[in-house]
Amino acid sequence: IAIQSGVLVAVGTGGNDTFTVRRHLTDNVIVTVNALSREFDMDDFRGVHFDGLSGNDTFRMIDALVSPVVRNTTVIGGAGDDTIAYETR
Repeated sequence: IAIQSGVLVAVGTGGNDTFTVRRHLTDNVIVTVNALSREFDMDDFRGVHFDGLSGNDTFRMIDALVSPVVRNTTVIGGAGDDTIAYETR
């Protein structure tokens, strides 16, 4: 999980992965992939890119990244049966 060329990037494994995105405080975001969590200031990136690779991956979008500025999110599930969950919104 890192910022690369202004985009917050998280890449899974060849197995089943869980990606979680949630807001923290005013303009921070916490991204978790499986057991690894990292916190970022939303001022430091302009977009989000998740790549699940293969496996049955779950992408849990707990909080929208729309304030103060919209952060477009790209999700690539890869091979397997993948799920994008917006259950809290």
